[in-house]
Amino acid sequence: MQGRARDALPEIERVRSDWGRTWLYAATYAAQGREKESDAALKELIAKHYAASLVPGFMLFETNEMKRSSG
Repeated sequence: MQGRARDALPEIERVRSDWGRTWLYAATYAAQGREKESDAALKELIAKHYAASLVPGFMLFETNEMKRSSG
């Protein structure tokens, strides 16, 4: 995102992968300090994709780390 998290939001819609799009929303919202939206995206990601093992654990860890460093 390179300090341009706001610019990332319209681009995320172009991502074809549902889990990738959801993860990008979570990460982008976290970078913007939008904790509620980030948490909602993470919950959606886990509910839809975690059980199917489509979400590597490092992505969840990385998003949580981003949230901690932005707050």
